[in-house]
Amino acid sequence: MHEDPGKLITNINGKIQWVAYDGIIIQEYTIESGQGAWYTISMNGAYTWVINDGTLKGTATMERTGNQLLARIILADETEPKIFEFTLTGVQQHEP
Repeated sequence: MHEDPGKLITNINGKIQWVAYDGIIIQEYTIESGQGAWYTISMNGAYTWVINDGTLKGTATMERTGNQLLARIILADETEPKIFEFTLTGVQQHEP
């Protein structure tokens, strides 16, 4: 696991990027589709994207329950799924 959890950037030209705080991309995922309707990130809700990393397919989910904001990436592997979970401490929203 990385010492620097960094940040997740979603919907950057159809991608989700896991970026270290020093700006180095740890992993990039291509978004294939999305499901859910979560209009206000400050309210409870969730959104899931179907993603791939060029080799494996899976899902990326962001969800808020109360004051807790979580992100989970699950990639299907032949032996066992690869699961990455993040507790998000801040959110920045940018207008397109």
